[in-house]
Amino acid sequence: MKENDVNRPKAWLLAFAWVLPLFGLLPAHAAGDNEIETLRGELTELRRTYEARLQALEQRLETAEAQRTPAVVPASTAQASPPEAAGAARAQSAGTFNPALSLILNGTFSDQSLAPSEYRVTGYQPAGQTAPLARSFSLGESELFVTANVDHYFMGALNLSLNDADRATVEEAYFRTLELGRGLNLKGGRFLSGIGYQNSVHAHAWDFVDPSLVQRALLGDNYGDDGLQLTWLAPTDRFLELGVEAGRGHQRVGYAADNPADANGVGSMAAFAHLGDDVGTGGSYRLGLSYLRQRANTVGLPLADLDTVTGTTNLFRGRSSLYGLDAVYKWSPQGNTQYQGLKLVAEVFSLHRDGILTYDVNPSTGGAGAQGLGPQVDPLRLTQTGWYIQGVWQFDPVWRTGLRYDRLEAPSLEAGANASRLSGADFRPQRLSLMLDWNPSEFSRIRLQLSQDRSQPGARDDQIFLQYNYSLGAHGAHGY
Repeated sequence: MKENDVNRPKAWLLAFAWVLPLFGLLPAHAAGDNEIETLRGELTELRRTYEARLQALEQRLETAEAQRTPAVVPASTAQASPPEAAGAARAQSAGTFNPALSLILNGTFSDQSLAPSEYRVTGYQPAGQTAPLARSFSLGESELFVTANVDHYFMGALNLSLNDADRATVEEAYFRTLELGRGLNLKGGRFLSGIGYQNSVHAHAWDFVDPSLVQRALLGDNYGDDGLQLTWLAPTDRFLELGVEAGRGHQRVGYAADNPADANGVGSMAAFAHLGDDVGTGGSYRLGLSYLRQRANTVGLPLADLDTVTGTTNLFRGRSSLYGLDAVYKWSPQGNTQYQGLKLVAEVFSLHRDGILTYDVNPSTGGAGAQGLGPQVDPLRLTQTGWYIQGVWQFDPVWRTGLRYDRLEAPSLEAGANASRLSGADFRPQRLSLMLDWNPSEFSRIRLQLSQDRSQPGARDDQIFLQYNYSLGAHGAHGY
């Protein structure tokens, strides 16, 4: 035997080494096939069992629906609808489309050094046009909300404002689309305008007892109109919303009274843009631009606080344009607002009037007309600007404190020969407010506010407000 033959493995040994593992795998394969068959049987039995249970549940559901009281369908609807629609309507419960109802109770107690009837915002609002809250105990402004989906295309909402004079006014009554698509949304009826930041926030959701000075002087507590609003939400990672509005212009910008509806067409136009995004893990911001254009009717518009020197009425006819800029920043640890949070808000508005001013149209008042000058007509350009900045700090799950500073600039007036006869005091109204509120839950709030108001030359109004705010019923979440 050769030496190489001794070291070379025998061929039969190599074959045995390859075949032996195969014999060991045969039982495993057999066991695997049996296990698969067993699992397949168990799965079939499980499916059969669950199908039987689902059928039983469906039968119980059909029985329960059949036992409910069917909805009352108006005869006109039943006759106009096909049999399938009528049958579906009868199957609906009478409570299926019940609207969501909520009531906001909002009352105050106030102590003010100046009488509200004498309150005036120099250069903006005369006495009696705007005022702080009533003295002593007051019901304030409570609100009743009614909202529901009409169908899968529209929803509707109604907001009634109940004031301390026992009067109810319609603050909002509108419809809104649900499935317009492509980020578009249409709203129609009476609604709060989307301009600015604070304007579209209802009174019960304010961070202070009252609105800012510039909001109240130029837009009222909340500026709303009858008309249409179209918004578009861009399909981007960063929040971008654009909106336009067309309205009747029944609420006069820069004046407390309503505008008579004596003109056809569109009386006011508005546009706004909102841009927002996150900042880090706990912050976010929103920036806003606003524009509102309104025309004065042919009767004329009294210019607030510009006719107090002579006692006569100054009527303005022309165009009023309001420009606004707002910024909001919010922060909380890791975005959790349950324990701590900071909110900063700043807004600036500038109102520009351009048109014709008729001065002393009523000589019987003893003004310049009584001296034989007669009515004066001149071009008018008037600019009124104001701003505020505020911060609210939630330092505890149920406690917040806030500070706000308001300021209005002296009006800029160009009125030709009338300028010398109109009040144009170089005075800048301002106010400082400090608040502390307790929020035991998201449905209740008790607030204390101290304000020092300097809206008139040589007069300081020290104000103390104590407010309660309670929310009853189903109320939707508020916006950013």
